[in-house]
Amino acid sequence: MTVAYILFPGSFSMFYNTASTLGNHSLNPNGAIIFRIGNIIGGALLIPFFLGLYEWKQDNKWSTAFLYCTIILGCIMGFAFIMVGVFSQEYMPYHLMWAGVFFLASFVTSITGGLFLLKHPDSVKSVAYYNFVSAALHLTLIFYLTHGVIIVEWIVILVFSINLVLLIYNYKQMSQTTD
Repeated sequence: MTVAYILFPGSFSMFYNTASTLGNHSLNPNGAIIFRIGNIIGGALLIPFFLGLYEWKQDNKWSTAFLYCTIILGCIMGFAFIMVGVFSQEYMPYHLMWAGVFFLASFVTSITGGLFLLKHPDSVKSVAYYNFVSAALHLTLIFYLTHGVIIVEWIVILVFSINLVLLIYNYKQMSQTTD
């Protein structure tokens, strides 16, 4: 995303341009391909990340249910992220559909992931609560969609990215606890 931003010709503002603008070849002829490949690679990495959560399966029925939902939705989210890279803004109906699937899956994954972490005895509970904050901020996308306040999308992307880093930290802590 950063490289695509640097290569963007003219002015680019998080208040006026969506993240997907960086992947629009007509608007960003030199950086669009980098943005789109980044989405494809990022989505491809999300799938094994979420599949790897199976390691934390427990005997607790609810914890297992939340874990399975998180894994399935996380894989759907990864696939949708790949498709956002495949279908840029030039293919608007498909792009909007896959972006919607990505954000919806991200929203629900934040909830199920947070519930799983609350149920797991070795998790960092503050990371679980951050998942709920992330989910709540995803709801602000409705405001973005109805009022065109583009910065909301960027805030959700930032919060989502921080959430992924916190999840990695959490699972590292969990693995050290079980060793």
